[in-house]
Amino acid sequence: MKKAIVIFMILCFFTTYTVASPLLAGGTLVVVAGLVGKLFFCHFKECCNDKWISQELPNLKAELSNKVFGQHIAIQVVHKAIEGHIKNKSPSKALVLSLHGSTGCGKNHVSNIIADSLYKLGRKSKYRHLIIATHDFPHKERLPEYKDKLINFISEKVKACPKTLFIFDEVDKVPEGLMDTLRPFLEHHEKVDGVDYRKSIFILLSNTGAEMINGFVINHWRKGNKREDLTFKDLEPVINNGAFNIKGGLWHSNLIKNFLIDFFVPFLPLERSHVKECIRADLLAKNVTVTETMINEVANLLQYSSPDKIFSSTGCKQVSTKVYYVI
Repeated sequence: MKKAIVIFMILCFFTTYTVASPLLAGGTLVVVAGLVGKLFFCHFKECCNDKWISQELPNLKAELSNKVFGQHIAIQVVHKAIEGHIKNKSPSKALVLSLHGSTGCGKNHVSNIIADSLYKLGRKSKYRHLIIATHDFPHKERLPEYKDKLINFISEKVKACPKTLFIFDEVDKVPEGLMDTLRPFLEHHEKVDGVDYRKSIFILLSNTGAEMINGFVINHWRKGNKREDLTFKDLEPVINNGAFNIKGGLWHSNLIKNFLIDFFVPFLPLERSHVKECIRADLLAKNVTVTETMINEVANLLQYSSPDKIFSSTGCKQVSTKVYYVI
């Protein structure tokens, strides 16, 4: 409140001084009043500046580590990629992360944590945009219309704020060819039609390649190897190949051909122990006294796939509803 009073006093001072001074008149009054007025406005309402958009992301690593379970590769890659891009005052291109894995493994959860760390208003920020394939692009026959719509949308939003976050959900269901529309915005260009896209972030969420990831992890488990020994280097080629060759939004995409996707991030299938961590977190969020008996009761309501019912079929996606059922 004290800051607001100070800003208001500065506005009054400049307005009075400008009117009284013969050296400051006309257009200068408008400019000064406009600048101070914007300062006053941005104190209360979200603006594209350092007050509302983080420059350091000090909590991102801790948030990912504490709230995302069973995804040691994704946590490491996402944290380093996002933090490196934000701290770079002059990135060479927009950052593009393609998150792949089965439903319920944490892809949407991670994208929300990124938004919450990047913006003061978190996922409610007007600079964070969620595009859902089945909602925004449901009809394949309208592909030309969708391309124009997407180009205009991205251009308008980045023009308003260079540090804009775009999250594309269900990329595997996007009409083939639509994602190639993004290519000019993701290239190493300083500007496209006068707009600089290099500080923006694009996150693609997809189930494409999930079966390949799951198969790789299961084979690793069958050999008696530790899950934690799996590395990004092991799995990125698996996803890259799957995303390019499996029918879906990135099938034979120019984004892959031209190496415009910076990281293909694997989300591993969750084991029962990871699902139990999700249950524990959900119970705590609902202010319920947590007991091992209750956690196991919820875990037993969920489905698990072979081998030996180790891996969850739905990840943590149904946890919240099952918790409500038990409590």
